[in-house]
Amino acid sequence: MIMSKRNSGKSASGLLLGSAIMLALGTTSCGSGNSGAPQATPQGTISLDSVKLGMPDSVFQDAILTFVPDPKGTMGGKIQFLSRGNDANGGQYVAECKDGACYSINIHYAGQPVPRSVAMETMKKLYPVEAPSDLKGNNKGQHEFFKINDEFEGALNFADKKREQVDWVSAWRNAPKSTASATKKGAAQ
Repeated sequence: MIMSKRNSGKSASGLLLGSAIMLALGTTSCGSGNSGAPQATPQGTISLDSVKLGMPDSVFQDAILTFVPDPKGTMGGKIQFLSRGNDANGGQYVAECKDGACYSINIHYAGQPVPRSVAMETMKKLYPVEAPSDLKGNNKGQHEFFKINDEFEGALNFADKKREQVDWVSAWRNAPKSTASATKKGAAQ
């Protein structure tokens, strides 16, 4: 089919406009609908700074360049993921997931412990809720335990007797209280 010069210009601009519309519609409809939640990049990475309790375990599975499943840490429905690299302070992440979500994150500073203040700031970033700025802990031996709220807790493990250097940071989400225990508690009152 032979087009005149006059019609070919209209057809080309119409094709270009149609392509632009299709591209715009295609890119706006992409995604999981979870736009605010951290996700692995298409390259299989995720920033360790964005890792939080409650994240779907699929994020760790998709971040194949950042995390690797730990074959020794998979049991009883739990999947454990180890970070392949370290954060800016030298910590390796251990994320534990069950029932589709991350319920525990531990950061191990094997090479060089970090100051308590650095460990505290790192721990606070692991929660999906804001931790109180004046968070107080309970000291028990070489550990300091924290209660963020009824749902979230954490702990620091000290590498020295002065309790200034931390070699392990832990943050976890408590299991929800079952309806049975809540009913039992209510009946006892």
